[in-house]
Amino acid sequence: MIVPPVYNKGTLIEAFMPQVWTEAREALSSSDRVLFFGYSLPMGDIEAEKSIQRAIAANENAPWVGLVDPNPLLTSRYGQLLPETPLRWYPNASSFLESGFV
Repeated sequence: MIVPPVYNKGTLIEAFMPQVWTEAREALSSSDRVLFFGYSLPMGDIEAEKSIQRAIAANENAPWVGLVDPNPLLTSRYGQLLPETPLRWYPNASSFLESGFV
């Protein structure tokens, strides 16, 4: 199911897929590596933004967050959301794979 970026996503989440979002938050807050692959973090997706922000802030295992996206300005968007978290930007899948993700 794809839920478009809407301001009141919380109602949709609670009604149709609360377990998916609970598991996603748990994974983001406990993983030793976090990578966003092609997710542009739309401005209207407030619920996802806040969920990601809280989960990453609670994560004590991941030393940085990786971003795979051709748009270098995306690092600025994630940087505003996660000001205490170091970010690594990869412009494409090849550069990500070549990095060894370590």
